[in-house]
Amino acid sequence: MKWTGEGYKMIKEDIIGKSTEILKKYNLCDSCLGRQFALLGSGLTNRERGRAIKTVLLMKAFSLSGLRDEELLKVLCESGFKPALKLVSRYGLQIKYEKKPCYLCNNFFEEKNLDEWIKKILDKIDEIEFETFQVGCRLDSSLLAREEDLRTLFKLEYGESIKTEINREIGRRICENTGKRHSMKSPDILIIVDLTVNDVVLEIKPLYIYGRYRKLTRGIPQNIWFCPRCRGRGCEKCGGTGRLYLESIEEYISLPLMEAAEGTGYKFHGAGREDVDVRTLGSGRPFVVEIKNPRKRKINLNEVIKRINEEAAGKVEVLMLEFSDKKTVRHIKKLAEISAKTYKALVKFNETVSLEKLKELEEFFKNKAISQRTPRRVLHRRPDKVRRKTVFDVKAKRITDDTVEFTIKCQGGLYVKELITGDEGRTKPNFSDFLGLKAESITLDVMGVED
Repeated sequence: MKWTGEGYKMIKEDIIGKSTEILKKYNLCDSCLGRQFALLGSGLTNRERGRAIKTVLLMKAFSLSGLRDEELLKVLCESGFKPALKLVSRYGLQIKYEKKPCYLCNNFFEEKNLDEWIKKILDKIDEIEFETFQVGCRLDSSLLAREEDLRTLFKLEYGESIKTEINREIGRRICENTGKRHSMKSPDILIIVDLTVNDVVLEIKPLYIYGRYRKLTRGIPQNIWFCPRCRGRGCEKCGGTGRLYLESIEEYISLPLMEAAEGTGYKFHGAGREDVDVRTLGSGRPFVVEIKNPRKRKINLNEVIKRINEEAAGKVEVLMLEFSDKKTVRHIKKLAEISAKTYKALVKFNETVSLEKLKELEEFFKNKAISQRTPRRVLHRRPDKVRRKTVFDVKAKRITDDTVEFTIKCQGGLYVKELITGDEGRTKPNFSDFLGLKAESITLDVMGVED
């Protein structure tokens, strides 16, 4: 918008006229008055803008030639405007006034009050590692309503929200005191100035750490398994432990990371999971550990790897760790259902296996679509539905007459044990039906998970 000289004159008169009306009805500090015209004039803070307006009003209210507006002088004094206070004192003007708190912010923007808030914030964030931050605030709804009513009453069109000014003013001072960078996009820490309880609340962004693990022994679940009877409280069935298994992969990996980051909790995100009796070998399985409320972000991941591998010696091994983000969690969860996985299965059948039939099986299951209804063994925790998955490749090596080692490359989400057994017809086609034999035992290992 281009304004003519006449337009500027109208706006100037509008600012002075409306400011006079506002101050005669409501006591406003410099910042709150200036904020009502925040979109006018660049390079000024709201406090500077408010002081400039009050300076013009003081000039309007008092002149040495005898012009005086004692009501305007009174409200300027009541707002704590120092030039007005000095003028009244210097000339011994008989103006009775009582200094009042700001109608909108209740003197939040006074220098000493801002200093107190900054001290409170610095104490809260002391010893928390972060590079970026964002400021937010919580205000009483009545305060916001007062400002909205004031703007409606006086038809103010060029103001900004008190929240915007609080966030900007606090953010600027934190930058000056810490040297850290304000960021609107995924900051390490969100600092909330809560005026409803007169306190500072921190929301610390989780720390995400990506890695790969190998499970070297059978009999360890990926996640904590609480006792289904007592739900973790302890009972006869679980021997008072509250758990079906006393150890888990997530604890071996996550607890050392949480302690190193001085977090308050964690969440383990695996790219799929193996059964309790299945090992994960080869290049390992991808995972992300999400550390909640970390006070430390610059942790030595090599030292954590060493600690994990020492404490879980012979059971779990971490191959690598690197800092990551929330996107990686979504990425590995999505890939877990579609990316290729390679398994090695040692299967003992009830009768001798034909070498010719094994060759035919390798050809038949090459890039073969599988229709798999949720296995009976997981129906208690998975919805009963039919999944369409693909077997990419199968290699079969007969070890003894009735024992075969299969190397199976397939799509993520395929239940490999049921691919072999058929699960009473719930998985079609399957190895047992194709060979015309019954699988009596299966020893399964995960050899590779693509990422």
